[in-house]
Amino acid sequence: MDRFNAFGITLASFGALFSLLSYALIYSIPLIALGIGALILGLSIAITPVSPMPKRAVRALIEGSLMNLEALLEELDMSNKGYYVLGGTGRFTFTSL
Repeated sequence: MDRFNAFGITLASFGALFSLLSYALIYSIPLIALGIGALILGLSIAITPVSPMPKRAVRALIEGSLMNLEALLEELDMSNKGYYVLGGTGRFTFTSL
């Protein structure tokens, strides 16, 4: 068992126990909600895979994206230097001079 899966199961167990004890002993709705939140978070950590995609696949996706960007810049003849300038809306815009 992986460390993250063990942490997720532990957090889910704590959340379930905490919400049940909060309900049975003090009837505190915020503490019950906190326990349910910890339960959901722990279960989502437990079922999330550590390595969802192989590193080679991620690298191939990034290389493909960069090649498309390179082709777009070559098609638009962006051979000059480009500058990022703060626009009127507060966003940076790319300006080729």
